[in-house]
Amino acid sequence: IPRVSRLPVCAEDGMTFADNARQKAIHYCRFTDGSVLADDSGLEVDALRGAPGIKSRRFAGPGATDADNNVKLLALLSAVPAAKRTARFVCVLALARRGELVAQFRGVAEGLILSKPRWAISHTLCSKKFTKRQQPFGRQSSAGLTLKRESSNLAAWKASPKS
Repeated sequence: IPRVSRLPVCAEDGMTFADNARQKAIHYCRFTDGSVLADDSGLEVDALRGAPGIKSRRFAGPGATDADNNVKLLALLSAVPAAKRTARFVCVLALARRGELVAQFRGVAEGLILSKPRWAISHTLCSKKFTKRQQPFGRQSSAGLTLKRESSNLAAWKASPKS
């Protein structure tokens, strides 16, 4: 979208990643004749009942840095045994065109919260064992991985007469 930084910001006030991704895609497609792909993503920690969830970016407060979010996360998990620090990084992509949602996709990377960073995933401290064919999640964006996984669905949508 040309001059996207000058457009009105979309309120992300949904209750789920899917709600927020859908809101952004539909909001921004009002400013273009083409399709818009929007995402929302964050960390869900089981020991924290799914928090930080949709508030991942603002977990330690408005203007918090990734380091601030990590400090808060580790403080909350300080009494939780390593094996119980299960978590997942979730990314939802929403595709909209002409003011309507066309498709929505969800990608998840399961892992454990570590006591110190191994590699960066935005504002999280996750660990995952990988097979030789898997690439560590931290080397590619969550949106990129979800998009790669759903590329055949997107190709089918693009080829359909309605698109």
